[in-house]
Amino acid sequence: MTPTPEPSPSATPVIDGILIEFRTNARVYVEAAVDGKQVLAETVPAGTQRQLPLARESVIMRASNGSAVDVTMNGVHQDPQTST
Repeated sequence: MTPTPEPSPSATPVIDGILIEFRTNARVYVEAAVDGKQVLAETVPAGTQRQLPLARESVIMRASNGSAVDVTMNGVHQDPQTST
């Protein structure tokens, strides 16, 4: 009888850079710049889900209502950071 090989676990994908995904829970104006280049500047409706282009160095994101945007960075949820 030939032993059955155990399946190897799937590798977790490695993200080489900064991957930002966001979802809105209300209508909100969002601006985003990736590596110094503006990639988004628009009012998005509630329920919108987007992914920004992969960044090498930096991502700057601004929203008219920070509590209306749920952000993840490389798969990890980020708490809102607000400034006045």
